[in-house]
Amino acid sequence: MISVEHEVLDHISDELVPWLRDNAAETEANRRLPVETAKRLRESGVMRLLQPKRVGGYEAAPQVFYEAVRRIGTACGSTAWVTGVVGVHAYQVALYFVDWDNQGRREAVEMMDAETLNLVAPVKVVKGFGGGCYLVYSYNKSVKFRFNKIRGDIVTLSGIFFDSGKM
Repeated sequence: MISVEHEVLDHISDELVPWLRDNAAETEANRRLPVETAKRLRESGVMRLLQPKRVGGYEAAPQVFYEAVRRIGTACGSTAWVTGVVGVHAYQVALYFVDWDNQGRREAVEMMDAETLNLVAPVKVVKGFGGGCYLVYSYNKSVKFRFNKIRGDIVTLSGIFFDSGKM
């Protein structure tokens, strides 16, 4: 067995696993992850283990994530399953912009964590999109977008397309 160490693993073992053990029956009875469990998972950092450092993640080795899921599974198999799926699953959204009347619009697009409102992707500036253009984002959590007018009278977003992002 490979020895894996990480501060998130320590938190999982010391605080999360005992709490999950005490509350696993609720998860099983309700056949869903309780809101408090999801909150504690996010707070533990496990969902950020595989995210790049530049967007607030730990950029940990996959073995660290696997070990985190294994430890969670010692307390609640259902919670471990959800963690394993949600912690690595990526989604994609494509935003379509068109400056339909060629006014020379410029817009800044920000993608933020829906809970913390921290940026999770670099700000992108859309310009020269008279013929239309797409911005494609990948993410693995709830996000919010903010559109800022830089130039022109209004912000234009002409389409939003979602995909499971099988990458």
